[in-house]
Amino acid sequence: MHDAERITLARLPSGVELETTVHTYGDGDGPTVYVQAAQHGREINGSEVLRRLHAELLARQDDFSGTLIAVPVADPITFDRVSYTAPEPLDSVNANMNRCWPGDEDGTLHERMAATLWEYAGDADAIVDLHTGGWRCCPTRST
Repeated sequence: MHDAERITLARLPSGVELETTVHTYGDGDGPTVYVQAAQHGREINGSEVLRRLHAELLARQDDFSGTLIAVPVADPITFDRVSYTAPEPLDSVNANMNRCWPGDEDGTLHERMAATLWEYAGDADAIVDLHTGGWRCCPTRST
């Protein structure tokens, strides 16, 4: 079983909704694992990992027990800007969403976003937050 749900993480003061997609796999019979990627917008490898995992899970639905909740883009603000942090005018208190968990539904922009995702992650048996080092941490090859 697979379900993809488009959710609103938070709203900007203008009313613009910040959205992401939450994928749920499995039948609920067994443990629940929550996995998210791109909490920092420069760290895109995790999003690709979840894209590839999506294809594998769809191909092996009958072999899967439990529930996997996957969020390929946890922070669309930084993802769209290819940045680790949000611009100061959007969240001058918590520019880094990774410092806001489990969030606050009445807090800053990132606190509200984290609180929305915590509704999916909070009851999981395990939480995996995929990070990478960005392009500067890629191995180089010397000649």
